[in-house]
Amino acid sequence: MKKTEPKNVTLTIDGRAITVPFGTTILDAARRLEIDIPTLCEHPWIHRLASCRLCLVKIAGQSQPVASCTTAANDGLAVTTDDEDLLRLRRAQMQYILLNHPLDCPICDKAGECKLQDLTYRLGVTEVPFRADIGEQGIDTLSPLIERNDRRCIRCGRCVAVCHEVQAVGAYKFDGHGYRTKINTQNGGPLDCEFCGQCVAICPVGALLLKPFKHQARVWDLKSTETVCGYCGAGCQIELQTRRNRVYRVTSDLATTTNRGRLCVRGRFGWDFLHDERRVRTPLLRRDGELQPVSWDEALDALAAGVRHALDTGGPEAIGVLTGARLPIEDAFLLARVFGGSRLAVPGQDAYGAALKIARDRLGHPGSTADFATLRQADAILLLGSDLAAEMPVPHLDALAAVRENDARLIHAHPLPTKLEPYATARLPYRPGSQTALLLLLLRALVDRKGQNVDFIIRRTDGFAAFKAGLDRLNPAELLAQTGLELDAVEKAAAELAAAKRPVIVLGSAALTDTSAEAVTNLAIDLLLALGKVENGLLLSAESCNLYGAMLAGLAPGKGYAGVVEAGRSGRLGALLAFGADPLIDAPLAESLRQALEVTGFVVVGDSFLTETAKRAHLFLPTTTFAERAGTYLSGEGRLLQLNPALRAPEGVQSEWRILLALAERLGRPAPWKKFEAIRAEAMRAVPALGDAEAPAKNRQGVLLPRLVLAPETKIAFGKLPDPIAPPAGDHFLIAGPVFQHNGTLSRWSRAIAEICPAPWIELNPEDAARLGVGAGDTVRVANDGVEFSVAVRINARLRRGVVFAPRHFAEFPVGRLLNDPGGAVVTIKRSGA
Repeated sequence: MKKTEPKNVTLTIDGRAITVPFGTTILDAARRLEIDIPTLCEHPWIHRLASCRLCLVKIAGQSQPVASCTTAANDGLAVTTDDEDLLRLRRAQMQYILLNHPLDCPICDKAGECKLQDLTYRLGVTEVPFRADIGEQGIDTLSPLIERNDRRCIRCGRCVAVCHEVQAVGAYKFDGHGYRTKINTQNGGPLDCEFCGQCVAICPVGALLLKPFKHQARVWDLKSTETVCGYCGAGCQIELQTRRNRVYRVTSDLATTTNRGRLCVRGRFGWDFLHDERRVRTPLLRRDGELQPVSWDEALDALAAGVRHALDTGGPEAIGVLTGARLPIEDAFLLARVFGGSRLAVPGQDAYGAALKIARDRLGHPGSTADFATLRQADAILLLGSDLAAEMPVPHLDALAAVRENDARLIHAHPLPTKLEPYATARLPYRPGSQTALLLLLLRALVDRKGQNVDFIIRRTDGFAAFKAGLDRLNPAELLAQTGLELDAVEKAAAELAAAKRPVIVLGSAALTDTSAEAVTNLAIDLLLALGKVENGLLLSAESCNLYGAMLAGLAPGKGYAGVVEAGRSGRLGALLAFGADPLIDAPLAESLRQALEVTGFVVVGDSFLTETAKRAHLFLPTTTFAERAGTYLSGEGRLLQLNPALRAPEGVQSEWRILLALAERLGRPAPWKKFEAIRAEAMRAVPALGDAEAPAKNRQGVLLPRLVLAPETKIAFGKLPDPIAPPAGDHFLIAGPVFQHNGTLSRWSRAIAEICPAPWIELNPEDAARLGVGAGDTVRVANDGVEFSVAVRINARLRRGVVFAPRHFAEFPVGRLLNDPGGAVVTIKRSGA
C-alpha cells in the first residue's frame, strides 16, 4: 500500500513551535519565524547547493549537525539554530572560506553589499589561521562586460548553478579537486554566453563584476529609482542606480518584482546610451539642405506651420504619424487626440493590432488572456512563430522553467530554430507563410482523435458542428504539402495539447504577419475553444515595452502602417511625423517608406538620436528617454507599470507630451489638460481596459489587467475557417527577426551591446551555402525588387533549406528595405564578386 505523506508537519525551532507544509526545509521554516540562519550559497533562483556549510543546525537526538538548507522539516523535530558549538563550527568554516581570500575590500566593487563581509563581521571572524597552496589565481579581463576575479572566488557554485538552471547556457563549470577547485568557463577562455549578468547578480562576493561599473562609484553613494525597462514587452521592473545625474548600473530586486530580479543583457547593460555623446540635445531645422540647430520656440513654430499647412491643403488624412511602441500610454493617448482623424500607426505592428482587435471582438478581452505566471505554470506550451528568447527574454525563462522543472510539453512551431527548440517534445518547423495551414492541421488532428473538450463545447460555445464540418472538408495531404511537415509530428502535437490541463499558445512575430494575423489569431482562439482553455490560454508576444498599451491608447486605427506608407508614397501626405521610431531600418516596407519620405513636403522626427529616418527629416526634435520621465507602460502580459524619472533630462530635450501640448496650443486648439497627471487620468478614463490611473504608483509590481472570466451565460462562437495561404515560392525565403542582444534599433546606440553584437549577418543552411559557394565569414549580396545590400554569412546547420535569417536591427543592413511584409520575402542571394 502506497504511503500517504502528511500535508503539514510541526516542529520546534529554538523552542518555538511551527507548522509548515510537508517538504519545507528547516532553513525555510526558520525564516517563517524570522530566525536568520547564515548562508552563503543558498539563493531562491537555484537548487540548494549546501556547499558553504554555514547553515548547520542541531537536531535533538542526532549526533552531528546538518545543513538546514537541504534537510526537510519533520514532525517532532527539535532544532537548535544558534549556540556556542554552532558558532564555533561556523567560524571555522568561514575561516576555510576566507583561505587566501585577498584583503582588497577597499577597492572591491562589492564592498557595502558583500555577503562575505557581512557574515565575517556577524560571526566575529578576526583572523584566518590556515594557509594552503591553491595554485595560480588570475583575473579574466578579456571577457566582454563581465570581469572574473578568481582570487575573490569562494567556490560556492552559485554562478555555475544559475547559468545551468535558470539561463540554460552552462557557461561555467567546476575544474579541479579539493583546495585546487576553481570555477572556469566551459572553453577555458573568455566568456562566450548571453551576458545576461545573472551570474554577477547572484555572486555573493566580488568575484564577478560588471565591467562598466568597475571602480566607477561606491554602492552606498548611489540612489536607486524604481522604474521599468524600456526595451521589450516583458515589463521588467528595474532600479536605476544614479549619482550626480548619471546612471552607474541597473539592478532588479528579487523579492519585490514580477521578474524576480532576473534581467537580460539589454536590461542590465543596454542603458549606457543615456549618456552617449551622440545624443542630440537641441532641435534641428533643415535650412539650405542641412539640419541646423534652432531654439525650441523656432522648432515648435516650424512644427505648427508644417502641420497647419498639411491640414489646410489636405485635411487630417494628409498627416501620417508613426510612433515607436516605447511611447508611454499618456503620450500615445495625447498623440491620438491631437492627430484625431489622421493616419496613425506603429511601424511593422499592424498584425499585432489586428490580433488585439480579434481578441477583443471575439472574447471581449483586449489581448492576452494568459500572463507570465500562467506561462510558468503551463503543462503544455505551443510556441507558434515565437522566438521568445529574443522577443521577451525574461518570460522566456518562465517557459524554460515550465519545461525543465514542471515537465511541460513544448510544441515548437517555427520556421527557424530558436533557443527553446532543443527542449521541444514536438517539433513543427513549418514552411514560412504556412502557419494558417499548420493550425488547420492541428485542429483537424485534434478533432479526428476526439481530443476536443466536448463538455465545454456544448456549454460554452456555438457553431462547433459547422466548424467541424469545415475541418472534415479539408485535404490534410494538401495542407501537409504546404507546411512541409509529417502527419505524425502534427498528431503528436495535437495529442499533447489534448492531454494538457493548462495549455498556453504563444503567438510571435513570425506567425503574426500582415497576411496571416487575422487567420492565425482566429484559429488560435478556435483551438483554445476546442480545448476548453480559452480563459488562460492566449499570449501575444510583445517585442516593445509599451506595444500593448500604445495600441489600446489609440495607435492602431484604420489601415495602420501600410496605409501610412502607401499614402506617403503616392503623394497624399503633406506631413509625416515619426516619434521614437526608426522604421527605415527595422520595419517592413522600408523601401516604400524611403520613397514616401522623399516626396512628403514636411517630415518631422522626434528621437534621442539622429537615426537613419531622422537624417531625412526637415525638423528634428530631441526627446527624453525612459529614464528621464514619468509614464505608464502596459507589458505584454497586460500589466500596468509605472515609469519614474531617475535623471533630469539634458538641457534642450523635451518629452513628447510637452511637444504635443505646445503644438496643440499653436494650432489654436489647446488640449484641456496642462499637467501630466491630468493626461494620465484622462487616458485611463478614456480606455476602460486600462483600469485605475493611480494603481501602478501604489503597487511596485504594477497592476495586472483583469483576466478573462467567462460569465455563466456567455457562449463564444467558433469562427469561419479561412482558406490556407499558400507559402511563397523561391530558393531563398528571408525572415527578418529579433536577436536577444538587441531590441529595435535603440540598443544599437548602446556601446556595451555593440561590444557583443556589433554588426549584421545573414544565416544560411550549409547546403544553401554550398550551392552559393560561400562559407562562414564570406560576403553575399542580398536583393529584392531592385534593392540590394551586402552582408556577412553565418552558417546555421539547424536552419531548414531555403530559409534565410537576418537580424533587423542594423543600419548597415537595413533588412526592412527588402521586405514588403513582416513575415519575410523571397530574395536572391549571390556571392559577392560573382
